[in-house]
Amino acid sequence: MGRMNQAEEPTTVGLMTLLGPVTKTIDESVKAVYDSQSDLEKKLDALQEELAKFQGMPEIPEVLEKYTQKLAASRRKITQTNSLLATVQDRVQKLNVQAKKASKRKQAELGVVE
Repeated sequence: MGRMNQAEEPTTVGLMTLLGPVTKTIDESVKAVYDSQSDLEKKLDALQEELAKFQGMPEIPEVLEKYTQKLAASRRKITQTNSLLATVQDRVQKLNVQAKKASKRKQAELGVVE
């Protein structure tokens, strides 16, 4: 990447200053959703264990069978969502690291002291 002219440098520093807090906010939000999904997954595990007790019965009530299928479908969706959240969180963390590096580099070029 070529050297920026003096008019572009303040813009770059401004953008980096703006992006840092935004990526931090996004990262915190993703973590909160991930934690919520993890809690939900634990509760679904407990419910699945309770429903497993009915598997030994000669005849499972139709209502429970329907809920068991819904539970399995929900579990798959949560697993997919957790995977997606982990990917998003990883990308946000990488963006944050890149923004910090670029900001420090620009501040050093401009002689700004923190």
